[in-house]
Amino acid sequence: EKHPLLRITQVDLVEALPQFQTDFHRMIGASYIAELLNRLFEDYDDSHKAVYTLVCHTLEALATLDRIQNILPAFELKLLAHLGYAPVFDECTGCQRLRTQTLVESSSTQQSLGFNFATGGVLCPQCKTMKKGSLDVSPAALNVMQQLLETAMLYIEHVPLAPQLHQEI
Repeated sequence: EKHPLLRITQVDLVEALPQFQTDFHRMIGASYIAELLNRLFEDYDDSHKAVYTLVCHTLEALATLDRIQNILPAFELKLLAHLGYAPVFDECTGCQRLRTQTLVESSSTQQSLGFNFATGGVLCPQCKTMKKGSLDVSPAALNVMQQLLETAMLYIEHVPLAPQLHQEI
């Protein structure tokens, strides 16, 4: 199916974000967001209006917040949620036991939790051994990802994210 050529005849500047021209890290972050959106969505797809709002809030945060390291992981998680792929952090995606029960049991046996992309979330130590491709994940990383998912983008810098946890996520 061919799409008609569009021609822009007029533009109104709604908001300028000059920080992207002067700060290399902010510019790279904005470029990453644009590239990710370009790969995830078809041209002329206007069925994800909530994603537009998310992108606007993310770019505003990227341009104005002092600490920007939380922004891209939060954007990725929030984008997944908007698309219906929100990772499950609060219960085992294998046996559906709540993570609080699983944590108590695993801490007594020194077994680690897992994360599995096929099941879409966390796995208890028992289910982790039965699912191929599961990654070890710390309870701290799961807690931070949950916070990044739930915190409004303009407050995302207040979520404590140590470099070690950032790397794990």
